[in-house]
Amino acid sequence: MRTLVGVVVLALCAGNSALAQDGDRPVTREEFEKQKKELEALKAKMAELQAQKKDTPDKKKADQDLQDQIDDLEKQLKAVKERGEEDKPGWTRMTLTGFGFAGFEALRGEKSSFTAGFNPIFLWKPTDQLFFEAQIELTLEGTNTGVTLEYATLYYMLNDYVTIGAGRFLTPFGGFQQWLHQAWINKLPDNPLAFDDGGITPEGTVGVVLKGAVALSDSSKLNYAAWLGNSPRLETQTTEAGILFDDNFTDTKDPKTVGARVGFLPIPPLEIGYSVLTGKVGDAGTPFSDTRMVMHGPDLEYVVDSSLL
Repeated sequence: MRTLVGVVVLALCAGNSALAQDGDRPVTREEFEKQKKELEALKAKMAELQAQKKDTPDKKKADQDLQDQIDDLEKQLKAVKERGEEDKPGWTRMTLTGFGFAGFEALRGEKSSFTAGFNPIFLWKPTDQLFFEAQIELTLEGTNTGVTLEYATLYYMLNDYVTIGAGRFLTPFGGFQQWLHQAWINKLPDNPLAFDDGGITPEGTVGVVLKGAVALSDSSKLNYAAWLGNSPRLETQTTEAGILFDDNFTDTKDPKTVGARVGFLPIPPLEIGYSVLTGKVGDAGTPFSDTRMVMHGPDLEYVVDSSLL
């Protein structure tokens, strides 16, 4: 049994941080508000000039003065607009977000220990259709710091219903890995048995994925995912023989693993899903080279926010 005494989760720089290349400095919130106020002041000045024009007897001179001031205001407005365009995330900028956590573990029959971890998440959207996301997990392992690439995926949004991705992505088998496994969402000390360390489902896959969602009504929708990727590695030598590991970054087997999942949400908090995953898992050139796995997984999630957690 494991007891979690405390967990602290921090949202880091969500939506307000940017990494710049070539020495560019990202705009701060204060600078953005300043530019916004300058723009509002320009609009007010324009309205004031229009009012002054109506009250001026010399119409020709008033028109010239107004045009000069309008030209000056347009130059200022153009400068503000150009600054705003330069500071928008794009090809040279990447948003940094993520989370951190700390806790205390006490396992029966073992020494208790404090724990901590940090998961930076990098988001990059150079165009409306192209999107990149990556997450690195930094954890404490004995006397060392463990570094794991959770996912690094480049997506292309074909339309409102279809998104194509390539890279390392969280395996869409079941709903837990996709939606709930992050520490700031799942505040329980353990993952569900099938998805915990040494579980039967691979956490990540290196390959290609096709996914999307379709609204069925105002409150219900259907989502789907289909993927092709490197097969999990079947452990055959150690005391963990029989376990499937998802660290097979360079596959030596053909054909690849094929998987699919369909999820139905009759109401937003409730999802009913079904997944299937199949492929060869034994290493080539071993007696297990023809070993094939076939996994089926119905899943049910009902997600609500709890004030206790």
